[in-house]
Amino acid sequence: VGVFCVGPEGADALIRQEREACEAAAAALRPTLAGKTLALTTINDDVDWILQAAEDAGMRVAWVGVMNYLRTPLRVSKQDNVLAVTEEVSSARRIREQLEKLQPDLVLTNYAGGEAAAGPWLSDTVPSSPMAFFRSAVPVLQRWETMFREKERGSVIREKGGAWKNDSVFFEKYFA
Repeated sequence: VGVFCVGPEGADALIRQEREACEAAAAALRPTLAGKTLALTTINDDVDWILQAAEDAGMRVAWVGVMNYLRTPLRVSKQDNVLAVTEEVSSARRIREQLEKLQPDLVLTNYAGGEAAAGPWLSDTVPSSPMAFFRSAVPVLQRWETMFREKERGSVIREKGGAWKNDSVFFEKYFA
């Protein structure tokens, strides 16, 4: 599309500009995210984009558990370091065992919410579809950075087990 709209040189410049903007955003979040460990439970889906975002922010991918419902070849990543920590799992019990053993800082999941959420780690969902271009990673990394900052502050949200449990405050304020 870029070649059509602005020519080959313009497309290259646009790609370079977008890549630099996203790298700058990841660098700004790195002080909070660097060194944190990430575990991911997912259905058999390509998650390279999100794992690359985590690594760009200085996080370490500790484990990827794949629930392979269709019994097709695993295709979560093309990266050797990710494939080395990828395991096909068939039960929530196995996911729980791995999370308890690894004690990651952050667990991402798109199907094992209860197993992934209950623990000392933070948990978040795997975004189901990345946005276009390099911009997919930035909002995800910003959300994680906010979650870690709030946890460090001793946020009520984490202590009570989820923001939705605090909704009564808003209900009482605006509707009571």
